Amino acid sequence: MYQIYTSHIHALNFYIPRLNTSRFSKLERTNMKGVSSISMSMLSVLICSLTVAAQESAADWYNKGLNINMPSLRLEYFTKAIRMKSDYADAYRARAAVKSDLGEFIEAIYDYDQSLKWEEHAEAYYNRATCKFLLGQYDDAILDFEEAIRIKPSHAYAISAKGCALLMQGKPEEALEFLDQALLLDAELQSAVNCKIEAIKQMNPNRNAHSIVSQSISVSDFEDKKNKPLNIKPTKKDAPVTEELNHGNATSTYLLTDATSLREGPDHTTHVLLRFVPGNQVKVLEKTNKFWWKVTYKNKIGYAKAALLKAAQ
Repeated sequence: MYQIYTSHIHALNFYIPRLNTSRFSKLERTNMKGVSSISMSMLSVLICSLTVAAQESAADWYNKGLNINMPSLRLEYFTKAIRMKSDYADAYRARAAVKSDLGEFIEAIYDYDQSLKWEEHAEAYYNRATCKFLLGQYDDAILDFEEAIRIKPSHAYAISAKGCALLMQGKPEEALEFLDQALLLDAELQSAVNCKIEAIKQMNPNRNAHSIVSQSISVSDFEDKKNKPLNIKPTKKDAPVTEELNHGNATSTYLLTDATSLREGPDHTTHVLLRFVPGNQVKVLEKTNKFWWKVTYKNKIGYAKAALLKAAQ
């Protein structure tokens, strides 16, 4: 881009000074000097504006996209970043996230494909798998969830999602193994709890749903087809908010330490209200549990991950 602009500038610099005025009258030459001065002033403005445009980097467009909430502009800015840097994995992932939030799952999968060409990333695999899951492509989704787990073995969301995908395939016993693993990592992961309840109901249709919820949601009392107890550790019961979480000023200011979403509910499956960037300041309204806090930001109220919030100095 810069080379195109500079070639235009060089052409203008070549022709304007070389205008032959010897054949004009004195008055005409005087008038032309004024026109030439105006032309040169306009040229200077043009050069400045072109130089600024030429200096706009892929990273600049990417950061602009992160710092605006309008999906159409975010898509435009991330696209400009990608055009300037075709191997910009971060920009592909960011554009994919916007498309996914808009329900454009096939287009989002394409962008995740491109990002993974340049960089292996657990979240890219996980998010691509989520898109495939929502399209009903459970086999492919499971493969991507497994890749996310390979890169990040403690990825509770990916482990839970694999369990949910297995459940959708009619494999509740296999699903339970992964759902329990996820709940050992995050006992309040609502998607895992919901899928686990459904898996237990499928294995024992006569069991009352209320009794499942009111207990510690353990399946250690179930047996597989070989009458052998399932080798699954019981998970702890969902606990109410502890007193420790409720201490302190409920409306303290906190900073986001990483990019994440403001969501409608205290769970990663709920609707995204907006995206945070590192450094955004929020007011904490309620320390809901040890994983999610209720916050307000730009006149919106939602939930953010507690682990990514630190008290402002």
